[in-house]
Amino acid sequence: MSSGKHVILIIEDNEMSLTMVRYLLEVNGYTVLEARDGEAGVQMVKGCQPDLVLMDLQLPVKSGYEAISELRADAAFSSLPIVAFTASAMDEEHERAMAHGCTGFITKPIDIHQFVETVEGYLNRNASHTLQ
Repeated sequence: MSSGKHVILIIEDNEMSLTMVRYLLEVNGYTVLEARDGEAGVQMVKGCQPDLVLMDLQLPVKSGYEAISELRADAAFSSLPIVAFTASAMDEEHERAMAHGCTGFITKPIDIHQFVETVEGYLNRNASHTLQ
């Protein structure tokens, strides 16, 4: 990739969310890959090995929780940053995502002014960059 920026996989079935996040990342020089369901997302991670995954939790075919658990069970992806990307701001959802192996949590709708900085924080392994 010519920009030297990271590759980010967005696993999201909502077209509006996907379009906005893809635009914000691409305009900042990131290479963006997309999957529309958990099963396709797992296959893309295994094939493309992105630097970070933004994972919706409520997905068709295979839920985000199932996809995260499957990836975490593979030693090759044990340290891959997987950030839950969901409209649910409930504490229980946050705790469940973290228990399944998420690196962090970003709540939709996103704050477009902080989103890229938050993603960069996760890429730099700084888990204190959470966006609520």
